[in-house]
Amino acid sequence: MIDFNELVKLQTKKYTIDQIIRIDESIELIQIDPKTEYKACLIINCPVDQKRSLFFDLVAYNNAPIDLTILLDIEGSVKLSLNGALEGKGVIHVSFFYIIKQGGQLRIDGSLIHSHSNSSSRFVAKGILCDNSLSGITIKTTIKKDLVAIDAAQIIKHCIIGQNPKITVTPILEALSHKITCAHASSIGSFDQEALFFLQLRGFDFEQTKLILIRAYFR
Repeated sequence: MIDFNELVKLQTKKYTIDQIIRIDESIELIQIDPKTEYKACLIINCPVDQKRSLFFDLVAYNNAPIDLTILLDIEGSVKLSLNGALEGKGVIHVSFFYIIKQGGQLRIDGSLIHSHSNSSSRFVAKGILCDNSLSGITIKTTIKKDLVAIDAAQIIKHCIIGQNPKITVTPILEALSHKITCAHASSIGSFDQEALFFLQLRGFDFEQTKLILIRAYFR
């Protein structure tokens, strides 16, 4: 079994204690509309047979960037919706890091809308999938007409360590302006067999080897 605490240790290093927030099952809506810089790491657990739904409503203004990391430990079913609006010289950077354990399911539907020039958005989703798990992601970034100096990126990566996972990824970029920078990337793979072989030659057993590679993957 993969230890979710290892992921938490890796990803919370850049946050202070008051920026690390555990989201319990009673919360269904997270609204972030800051007047100054907002930086937080949210930790979400979904045990077996539990279903969770969360809606993220984000609005970024001038001089009030949003930097949000969401860590997910999934054994049940999780559905996340993300709505991000970039006003003025707004910045929204959202990263999802997750472990979907045996039979777990994750669905993310997101929208990021650039309405003004000189704004930046970044959507990152990076996950490990175990036996019979499911991950579905649809993210749309919209850049309205006559904007300049836009920086928008979508990065989605999945690593398979189990049997029969199902993955669907739909990255959408709707760019209605020209002088902008946009990028999207999606990859699905498994551990490098040469790396597995090399580490086992160095004396690590198979489970230790997997843990080392998982740590490297989430860095």
